[in-house]
Amino acid sequence: MVAAKYERLNSSAEISGGSPGSTEATTSAQENMMMQMAVGTLFIILLYLTLSISLTFYQTDINRQMHFPLAIVSYHLVIKFLLAALARRIYRMRVGRSRVQLDWRVALRKMAPTGVASAIDIGFSNWGLALVPISLYTMTKSSTIVFILLFAIALDWKK
Repeated sequence: MVAAKYERLNSSAEISGGSPGSTEATTSAQENMMMQMAVGTLFIILLYLTLSISLTFYQTDINRQMHFPLAIVSYHLVIKFLLAALARRIYRMRVGRSRVQLDWRVALRKMAPTGVASAIDIGFSNWGLALVPISLYTMTKSSTIVFILLFAIALDWKK
């Protein structure tokens, strides 16, 4: 999506002729496009942070009511699985063809390690949220993306 925007920026620069007036118009159009992209990016970042903080407080409240954080994660993952199955069924009904089906060996070999690592990450995060203050949890959780990247590289090393 971003690449398409950059292609539009480049193509608008090529379309302009050689006259000085069109160069100013192209520069103004490029600045407007960059401003739109910056505002859109800022909006997405703020939306992500708002939802992330809301989810943290929601999880804290749920952990106070139900003292089994790993069971909560299991329920959430089962609901996600059922919603994904429903989405695939609706897609098949609307489009008329099924999506790509993976062989079980491929799924277990390629997808299961990542799924297990993600499940452990989510489960232990919820468990940790029950044990530590939210401020420490937020600081620790912000470094998770580095570990996800390292695990992705390690699991895909011998492709």
